[in-house]
Amino acid sequence: MQEFGQNKVQTMVGKAPILFAVDISVWQTALTVMALCGLTRQAVLKAAHSNANVLRFNWLAAERLVNRLALQRCLPGGLSAGQVYERHAGYLAGTSAEKLAGRLLFLQHHGLLHLLVEKKGPARRQWRRQRGLPANRRAPGEPPLISLHDVSRPDARFASLPVVDEAGGLPALRAFQRGLKSSSAWLELQAAAEAEQVRLLPLLPEHLRQAALGGMAVAVEQEEEEEEAFEDIPEEYEDPLLGGVMRDPVRLPSGNVVERSSIAQQLLTDPRDPYTASGARRTTWCRCRSSRPGLRRGWRSSAASACRAEAGGCAMLLQPCDGLHRTCRACARPAALFARSRPPAARSAPPQALRRTSGARWRRRSSTSSGSSARDEQVFGRDRTLEMVDRAPILLVVGSSVWQTALAVMQLCGLTWDDVLKVARLNPSVLCCDWLEADRLVNRLALQRCLPGGLSAGQVYKEHAGYSVMYGTKRLAGRLLFLQHHGLLHLLVPEKEGLLEDWRQQRGLPANRRSPGEPPLISLRDVCVLTDGQFASLPAVAAAGGLPALQAFMAGLKVNPAWQQLQAAAEAEVARLLALLPQDVRQAAEKRQQVAEEGEEEE
Repeated sequence: MQEFGQNKVQTMVGKAPILFAVDISVWQTALTVMALCGLTRQAVLKAAHSNANVLRFNWLAAERLVNRLALQRCLPGGLSAGQVYERHAGYLAGTSAEKLAGRLLFLQHHGLLHLLVEKKGPARRQWRRQRGLPANRRAPGEPPLISLHDVSRPDARFASLPVVDEAGGLPALRAFQRGLKSSSAWLELQAAAEAEQVRLLPLLPEHLRQAALGGMAVAVEQEEEEEEAFEDIPEEYEDPLLGGVMRDPVRLPSGNVVERSSIAQQLLTDPRDPYTASGARRTTWCRCRSSRPGLRRGWRSSAASACRAEAGGCAMLLQPCDGLHRTCRACARPAALFARSRPPAARSAPPQALRRTSGARWRRRSSTSSGSSARDEQVFGRDRTLEMVDRAPILLVVGSSVWQTALAVMQLCGLTWDDVLKVARLNPSVLCCDWLEADRLVNRLALQRCLPGGLSAGQVYKEHAGYSVMYGTKRLAGRLLFLQHHGLLHLLVPEKEGLLEDWRQQRGLPANRRSPGEPPLISLRDVCVLTDGQFASLPAVAAAGGLPALQAFMAGLKVNPAWQQLQAAAEAEVARLLALLPQDVRQAAEKRQQVAEEGEEEE
């Protein structure tokens, strides 16, 4: 609050909830380094406010200094260190050195740096103006520019850029990456980064310097441990496409086992199995269960990831373990630091972990419980918790009663415990929502009534939990009622790409190209994600009156009988579910409802 002011702090935490769990010395070091590199205090605060995520990184790490030096040397105009931090702090802090600096060196190696620009749009408009052409229209002969956004894309997308493809494409990029750390340009950047570390450290305040030195020592020890752990990767656990340990192996139709993220990158440019050239859509993969036990035993995740899961708010999802009080190597700070952000009275209390006993009953482990009950089980497990917190950092600060309620509601609606955990793992952000709010139940009931096949409540949560709990009722339920009102529900499908591909294949057409006569299907993604203008521009909606018709329908939505019927059914469903919840979860839910009602009255 003292550094940024209340309003800016609220905005920053909304953008980057993980700041709750970041040690003060980490973001103070980030601000100090920017100031030491020439930025004014106002510019420093502006950079931090516009991209709050950059404050969670250690800006004195050699990797980030390598990125900064590479940007200074490769971007046109010869930017100073302060200008790089002011304009490109997000790329500098959030992208690995192998990706950002490595690709810049790849462009330099192939003589393509003259095409590198900070942003394509302004550079193209300037090129057109210099030739007397309309600034906002594409013109023949435009140079194939490469922006920093392009450089930070996945390997396959970066390699598909025209100039990179001409330089050898993905094979050339991977070959360069394999020899990157032995190249003279990379070694020169590393030496310059170490010299910059030595220059900046004495300029830091004493407490930040000590914290930075401790973090560096931990990072060196971590690297040594990781090198020792991964120097002999078993062949069956190594990704054949991009190398490295497979963390989520999938089996392709050809029978080959690859890392999920690797084949996903491959399919961005070529929708075929890389081994047989046959189709390899996501729906044709299957999880490779035979490799997963071994991955869990020794190759599932690195030491850094393990420490992240043990830190702070993750203790709410995990049983307390001995490693909770060790030093966290991932961020060079005590792993239990999250306790320091709680009130003093809460610091002495042991972490509370959600436990599941027989049936659908939950209890919270109290300080008086023995902790040795044979029936107690961890909810998600260590590895799954790692993945969930990486995808949804806000879980670190969400009250346990909120996600307990989500798990309980799914079970009460007919999902098995395995299905409940699967939903939570695939989209952990849904655990941050209050599933007993009437709005979310309105969405669920609308999906049950409007989707083809007459889905049950459990099926909606199992297949479409993200849509049902994370979007507003006017956006989801309101648009579904609009489609119903105009007789367009027969065009509504959960996912349209697969259906359109099947439609084309049945008619002997290329599966990945649009064809005339295709049905104007509307997917759930169209309903939830598109803006009003984009949704109204869909062919079927445009034929029903487009944006004016949509706006007129939404203006009268709350007096619509169908809407009022959904609201009444949702309130009845809230009452039904509340009566079935465990007592502690029900009391927490009722308290949240009371607070919400008081807030509405005040507004």
